[in-house]
Amino acid sequence: MKNCQENEKELIEEFWDREILKCEFVLKQREQKKEDYTAIKLEDEKKKALAEAAKDVSEEQLEAKELEEEELY
Repeated sequence: MKNCQENEKELIEEFWDREILKCEFVLKQREQKKEDYTAIKLEDEKKKALAEAAKDVSEEQLEAKELEEEELY
């Protein structure tokens, strides 16, 4: 760069500006993917908890039904 060519400085600045924009985009994309992953993980945990609760309720209902049947006999 001892002897700058025509528009060399402007071209280099434009290049770095584009690179900075790319880096910012990648960072934003990573943050969004992390948020999406966290939301999906939370939703899965909620579904598992609801399924477990439903399982517990159904087991309790079966036990109550068995007790009722035993009382009838």
